[in-house]
Order: sequence, then C-alpha cells, then structure tokens
Amino acid sequence: MKKIIVSISLFIFSIIYSNICISIVKNYNPIMKEINKNKNKYERESISATINNDEVVPGTSGLKVNSNESFNKMNKYHRYDESLYVFNEVKPKKSINKYYDKFVVSGNKNNKMISFIYSIDNNIDISSILNILDQNNIKATFFIDGKMLDNNYNLVNKLIYDGHEIELLNYDGSYDRIYFKSSLDLLRDIKKSDNLFCLSDFKNRRILKLCSSYKLNTIVPNVIINNSLLYNIKTNLKNGLIIKMPYYDGELNSSIKYILNKGYSIVKLKELLSE
Repeated sequence: MKKIIVSISLFIFSIIYSNICISIVKNYNPIMKEINKNKNKYERESISATINNDEVVPGTSGLKVNSNESFNKMNKYHRYDESLYVFNEVKPKKSINKYYDKFVVSGNKNNKMISFIYSIDNNIDISSILNILDQNNIKATFFIDGKMLDNNYNLVNKLIYDGHEIELLNYDGSYDRIYFKSSLDLLRDIKKSDNLFCLSDFKNRRILKLCSSYKLNTIVPNVIINNSLLYNIKTNLKNGLIIKMPYYDGELNSSIKYILNKGYSIVKLKELLSE
C-alpha cells in the first residue's frame, strides 16, 4: 500500500514539476516576452454602472489578455502578432442587472449607439414604419400590450422574423400582476427567450416595483417624440440615447440617414444596455 501511495505521489510531483518547467520555458520564449511586455496596451478596465439615487446607467466590460492562449495562438505561426491576442472579458463590479430597483435612464455613454423604441397598445398600422426600418437595416425594440399578444400573432411573428426586439408593455393598459405575469410567460414562449425590459414614460414606482420583482430593467426614455421627429433627433442626439418614437413614419427615413451620417449606430435595447 505504501508503495502505491509513493508511486502516486511521485507521479503527481512529476506532473507538477513538468508544468512548472514548461511554464518557466514559456516565459522565456521571445513571443511570450513580447506578449507580457505589450499586453497593457490592449487591456481595458471595466467600468461599473453609474448609480444616482433611483437611476442607473450601464457600465462597460473590460478586457484582460489571456497570455497563455495568446501564446498558443501566436506560437502556431512562430511569431509575435498583436492581431492574435486572446482576451478574457471582465464584467463590471456594479451592473444594471443587479439594480432592478432603479430606473434605466440611458444606454452606455461611451459608445456612439442609440435605440429606437415603440410602444404598441392598439391595432394601429405600423407596416410603413417597419418597411422603412427594414430598408435601412435598422432593428428597433417594440413594447407590446399583452392583449395584443393574445389577438395579433401575425404582427408579433413578423417582428420576430424581421429581427426586432419584443418586450411586454402591460395588459390592456393595466399592470395587474396576474395578467402581467401571464403575458410575460406567453411572450417568453413566443420568442423563446427571456424578457429583459419594462417601459415607463416617467418614473412610475408602481411599474418599477412590479418589474423588479420579475428581474426586469425598467426603461425611462431620454426623449419621447410625438411630432417634429427630425428636429428632436437633431436637438437631442447623443451617446446612449433612448428614443420613444412616434407612430407616424414622416421624417423617419431622413432621421435615420441623419443619425447614421453622424456616425451613430441604431441598435436594439439589449445591445445598447449590454455591459
């Protein structure tokens, strides 16, 4: 028995020793030296979400060089190549996904991205809006009344097929917990993914409390546009902007062109608020 224990111990020691030797040799390799010498240029610190009383703005993930994986990748080509760095993502210490009891009032302000959101609570025809979005390859976020989920599968399926993001608005204008939860479950089954967001035009604590209980972030738009779309876009355009859009399609195409020409991307809320 003692011989077996000694043999196992020697085997384990040999593995550990071999790994140490390999690590030492690797660290003296010219490629690994270059990786460790230059990796600080490419690493990025994570930025925590900004908390201000009852508001939260998402932070950003950082990047940390995985030296061993970077070495393995570069060593295949027998040369140091900065384009072959391998990174590990470093999540923010404070994330909006830990603050469901706060209102999300903006997307990340470090990136030139904005989001269009629409609330759909009646049977208004939005086909022309969808056509313009599609022609410009723009994906928006649609908050849909739960009663419409029950009665308008064609619209919901089209939005999903076209790649738009769908979230629950309420049920027939009400935030009754039973109906709200039922609609959340239905929407999750339809789109086959988790629900992420609620929408409130202003800081409504009743909505916030309800949504936070289901771990949904409550969005309060920066701008709510009812008319003069292009003028409001030009006046308010900034990083992280969340725009509640009007139903009418007038000036939508020209507004999209203006935003894109200014170097901004128009993305779904999930992307705008990702950390």
